[in-house]
Amino acid sequence: MIVPFNLKEAVKRSQHEPTPEELAKEEKERKRRERRWARNDWDYVPSFSSFSHWPEWDYAPTGKVSFEFDLYLRYSSVLRRSFKDAKIQRVENMANDIAVGLAVLAAAKREDDRRAEEDRIRAEEEARRRNEARRLAYIEDRRLKVLELVFERVERRDRLRRLATQLAEELKATSSPRSGEFLAWLNAIVERAERASSVEGFEVLFEAEHVFGPDDDKGFYPSRYGW
Repeated sequence: MIVPFNLKEAVKRSQHEPTPEELAKEEKERKRRERRWARNDWDYVPSFSSFSHWPEWDYAPTGKVSFEFDLYLRYSSVLRRSFKDAKIQRVENMANDIAVGLAVLAAAKREDDRRAEEDRIRAEEEARRRNEARRLAYIEDRRLKVLELVFERVERRDRLRRLATQLAEELKATSSPRSGEFLAWLNAIVERAERASSVEGFEVLFEAEHVFGPDDDKGFYPSRYGW
């Protein structure tokens, strides 16, 4: 296992005091600006650096060193990660403490990784269950819509049957060439409606609509988190 760390030295910040060289450079630049502006040289635009030739702050090393483990843990935050120079201790004399801290962090990291893996597996399983519930609801909704198509076919067939039966009975007692021709045409439609509302007809419908088979969830796309 790799445990990264940082070794840093603290610095002291203080307000910068301009050196004679910096003051002289600033004065030279000031006179240069005044000469240009006196000649109405408005094309001259001084750069930002022209107004300051020194930094705002000075940083000086303090000799105080800190050793810090740069390790992210999801579930543990109270473990010691840093060892710093102080009045009664120095980092170079804390090798044993650092070694113990490293061992503790390494063990915590292994436990952290184990828990993270368990959480990942649990989250994936929960997402799978949510996706499966969504998939089953999607299938049920598609099947119900096809059921309405089945009802339409059966109701249309029954209406056609009743009409054809009624006309056939009436035509037995009367001569009506046009109604006879209509009945012949109607009987052909009844035959087609019979086929469409039979097991074979429903099989064709179910296959075309991709229901009641291995492609029952056609068009369903699971989401990453199952929402």
